[in-house]
Amino acid sequence: MKRIALLPLSLGLALGACGGGGDGKTACAPASQPTATGTLPADLMDLSHWSLTLPVDANGAHSGTAATVTTAELTSGYSSEWFYGTQNGGVTFFAPIQGATTKSTPYPRSELRELLDPSDYSVNWSAHDTAAMAADLVVHQAPSANGKVTIGEIVGYNGANPDVSVLTKLVYEFNADQCSAVLYTSTLDTPTSSGSTARRQVLPTSVPPGAPFSYSIRVESHEIRVTSGSAEVLETIGSAWDAEGLYFRAGAALFANGASLTDGARVTFYQLQVTHD
Repeated sequence: MKRIALLPLSLGLALGACGGGGDGKTACAPASQPTATGTLPADLMDLSHWSLTLPVDANGAHSGTAATVTTAELTSGYSSEWFYGTQNGGVTFFAPIQGATTKSTPYPRSELRELLDPSDYSVNWSAHDTAAMAADLVVHQAPSANGKVTIGEIVGYNGANPDVSVLTKLVYEFNADQCSAVLYTSTLDTPTSSGSTARRQVLPTSVPPGAPFSYSIRVESHEIRVTSGSAEVLETIGSAWDAEGLYFRAGAALFANGASLTDGARVTFYQLQVTHD
């Protein structure tokens, strides 16, 4: 097992309970951060059909091409400061804004990638199938630049461009001034659509900063249903996605980068389950 060395939280937005500030404005109390227990993530979560993208390269540098932890490595007991077991049976993901990236994005991530066949990334499911991902989680920290972190998404795979087109993503967005957070989806009409054309739908729900919540992303009959509690949004999958393989991602993926190793996103998952009917 790799030794866990947690970084101090000094520059990111540490999310917590809201209260009245001395100036009459809403104030956010610092959140309690997840304590690493030394428990292996593989002992807390089924990792037999996932790989992990890290915010560092193969040499541990915070630049260059993001390294991937294979399924075999995950199930054999991988743990690090980017992915570790915590109290109450949680698995925490941490991605600093200074980090290595994949070819598809300029932003770092600590994020699991679903693998139907751990030996073959080209084996995926389609918009014609029924698939669902459900999670229970807490967002402890979000980047100070925008408060945004992707906590779940559906990504397209077509071989020639295997990790570029994101069908839909579920984003947690924290507003420090209002001490509040929202969940929203961002969905593309086609695999080649520009990210600037993505449709944004806010889930009509309250997400207290630093508090546990759940979500579900379900695909059935060319429709995406995203729920959190009693709130939900629906999206129709366009026919242009029919030629794409699809897979889930979950963890902490950023919309920001910079020169800090402490500013970033820290998210703990207490449950992560994928089903295919």
